[in-house]
Amino acid sequence: GNLEPVRHATQFLGTPESDAIQMVQDLQVILRARAGTIDDTYKYLDPLGALQWCRLLEEKAFSVLIESVPLQEAAAVLTPLIGRQPVDILGLGAGTARHELGLVNRFLARQQPDVRLLLLDISQSLLSMAARNAMGRIPPQRNVPLLCVLGNFHALHSYSYLFEGQGPRTKVVTMFGYTFANLENELAFVERNLSWLPDDSFFLLDVPVVFAAADSSRDVERSDPALSDKRPTQWRKRVEEFLSGPIVRYASGVRNVAIDKVLDPRKTTIPGSYPINTSATVHFADDSVGNYFLGYTKRYEISGLAKGLEPLGWKLLNHWKYAEGTNMLCLFQRGQTKPKPRVRKRKTSES
Repeated sequence: GNLEPVRHATQFLGTPESDAIQMVQDLQVILRARAGTIDDTYKYLDPLGALQWCRLLEEKAFSVLIESVPLQEAAAVLTPLIGRQPVDILGLGAGTARHELGLVNRFLARQQPDVRLLLLDISQSLLSMAARNAMGRIPPQRNVPLLCVLGNFHALHSYSYLFEGQGPRTKVVTMFGYTFANLENELAFVERNLSWLPDDSFFLLDVPVVFAAADSSRDVERSDPALSDKRPTQWRKRVEEFLSGPIVRYASGVRNVAIDKVLDPRKTTIPGSYPINTSATVHFADDSVGNYFLGYTKRYEISGLAKGLEPLGWKLLNHWKYAEGTNMLCLFQRGQTKPKPRVRKRKTSES
């Protein structure tokens, strides 16, 4: 008779940081205080936030960006470097795992014999979509185990053991979309959460590119579409709907929400980059006003990014600009971490 296609081994794990009830309570405390930071974890918290994110991905301007990520070029460089070693693709903030799955299939097309896909996200809804997408996109006859971990990647260092697996495996850690660019302190994140990775691991980083030199605020404000209202109206509407979602859904008596974006060069952590701050002013029915910080979007310049990550042990191997140069996919490799040299005290003639 016909052989049944092999089903992918899929595991779902939760971490203490993924307690949605506690997160909702924390969010409500911030909203009642009429001030505070509503970070990205709250925006994907419930299924409606996840749905708004998916609708945003379907916007024409955004979908064109997603489709043009140069995964083929990255896989062409990665596969000879990895050779026949077993490989783990670990997607941080993976969402629906569209790019991670694209990378898996390009590895399989190049006859990579042993691939695992590991996904970490704070949204149960998006992680479930990712698992369903994996079932649809990975050929069933190719046995690619899938591990989905529901958790906050800011605490990755505390449960990195979940991703280790049996025997030595080459790790390719990925951060696609605006995941890295939304971090408050990218270097602190890398140092804290990627230091467990073995030497020769890879880091595939997808980031927006600067529109003008970071040291010229006037040029940045004139040329960056996020600051100069050059984005399509529908795109802007969907973005604002997504950003304000946690406020509208979890605060009482919201009358209106105004989203504001400003350049804030003081928050630069990587040379040559600049951050755009997003905030919301909220008017409530009781005439009170709330002011909430909604996060950062940062833009990068390749030499500055390389310079920032190198002291942490990550060396730039290659990068590919795409979407008419507005974004770039960067490939780093973890070098052998050298112990700090011991400073020997010189004897003085008096001693």
